[in-house]
Amino acid sequence: QVTDNPFDAAIVGEGYFAVQDGAGNIYYTRSGHFQKNGEGQLVTEDGMLVLGDGGPIEVGDASRFAITENGNVIADGAVVDMFQVVTFENPTYLRQVGRTALAVTPQSGAPVPVEAIRLEPGVLEMSNVNVVEEMVRMVEAHRAYESASKVLMTHDELTGKLISSYGRTS
Repeated sequence: QVTDNPFDAAIVGEGYFAVQDGAGNIYYTRSGHFQKNGEGQLVTEDGMLVLGDGGPIEVGDASRFAITENGNVIADGAVVDMFQVVTFENPTYLRQVGRTALAVTPQSGAPVPVEAIRLEPGVLEMSNVNVVEEMVRMVEAHRAYESASKVLMTHDELTGKLISSYGRTS
């Protein structure tokens, strides 16, 4: 989704932004919805510091801010840092922490830095699931289940009648 917000960025392809909570724990997120905090640092919507190659990304009190497609962070026309973007051998094993943060697990493997970062500045990654379509599919599946259940009940009743009538004739 295009936001035209200079602090927003979507990762193209695989990868996760590295972020840090107040206790110093490192997490990872696909959410590129960032903002500047009171100390001039780039943070997530949950207040976690966004990490660059030099640690937490500092933009200070810059009046002009931009993110480039290759991951550079520009404040007042100067490159101040580059996003730390990583991949994992088995990202499905990352553990959910909070709304958007993910923690490393032994099964996910260690983070591996992405060599050629590709971002879409001013864009946010959105869910690839259409809720309305999925609800329609769920209702259709439920109706098919009900129909199959009625067929089985009718078959069971007919079998019962057949057995009881066969039992009387012998």
